[in-house]
Amino acid sequence: MIAHDITTTPCPHCGAKMEPIDNGAEGPEFNQLRLCPECYLVVWNDETGLQLRQGVPVKTGHEPRPQTVN
Repeated sequence: MIAHDITTTPCPHCGAKMEPIDNGAEGPEFNQLRLCPECYLVVWNDETGLQLRQGVPVKTGHEPRPQTVN
């Protein structure tokens, strides 16, 4: 599968400049993990190809709820 180069592509939702996210050494391997600071869209490449997820802003001073695994 050919990975899309998303490092220079604007946000596909609102057109804003995407920012890189450092995913650290933990967790699954993501390539070119990017966040849109305007609409919170998260974009990355993984072994299955291009992925998009809509993020949600967290209010200052609040901790996000931990996600439960079902």
